[in-house]
Amino acid sequence: MKQKIKIWIILGVEFIALAAMLLLIFFAGKRSYTVTFDLNGGTLLSGETVQKVTQGHHATPPKVTKDGCYFLEWSTSYREVTKDLVIKAIWEYETTEGIEYSESENSNYCEIVGCYKELSGVVYIGAYHGEKKVLGIRAGAFEGCENITQVYLLDGILAIEENAFRGCVSLESIELPASLVTLGDNAFSGCTALQEVVLPPVLKRVGAGAFSGCTALQEVLLPESLLYMKAGVFDTAVTVNTYYTQENKPKDWAYGWYTGKATVVWGYTDPVEDEEEDAEDEKRR
Repeated sequence: MKQKIKIWIILGVEFIALAAMLLLIFFAGKRSYTVTFDLNGGTLLSGETVQKVTQGHHATPPKVTKDGCYFLEWSTSYREVTKDLVIKAIWEYETTEGIEYSESENSNYCEIVGCYKELSGVVYIGAYHGEKKVLGIRAGAFEGCENITQVYLLDGILAIEENAFRGCVSLESIELPASLVTLGDNAFSGCTALQEVVLPPVLKRVGAGAFSGCTALQEVLLPESLLYMKAGVFDTAVTVNTYYTQENKPKDWAYGWYTGKATVVWGYTDPVEDEEEDAEDEKRR
């Protein structure tokens, strides 16, 4: 009896050793990858933003938050990891109350048609109204809202129509969506506090007087995508930088697209890009 027990113990030990060896061989063939969760301006509540994950296993997304927004989703899957990943948090603005939208029962899209004129402070406009995607801001939607100071627009909006923000005299900055294609006549006319605006890289059309009377605006860079401009877009002491030379500017830029004290820098080159190119040239030498 003792002999049988001894044999069973030996067999058990050998089995455990063999199983351990097989596990070591199995996991030795699996790599470990780095998964980085980019909070995209958010704040970490719990968890880790940088994780080491064994091939085929799942990363654990951290809990995050961001003022004025709600978390929508992570930019890519964190399950069954097979390579190094950077996964970005995607946020949706919690749209400020008092915004009015067009209604259509048979459409997946809508537009902003107006707002409560006593809106004040910072205004957030999300990419969706319910389940409908917001594609545009109609004429005069925010005209005369004298107390709004900042506006944040998420990507998706294609057009800001005429007079949309005309006379918003306290508006200091607006974050234009990267998707914006058209800016209507007098869209920001009379926004005397507007200090800075970044025109998106796909913008194609700018209407007459779009930035007329923007006396606090100091500098603007026109994107290479801009093919159509009407008259009087700029009429204050603003420096307008353009990558085009005066000879090869688009034919549909109207005569008198800038007037008054505006200064145009033709053939503009980005100093940051120049420094990077110089550094690359230095390396090649």
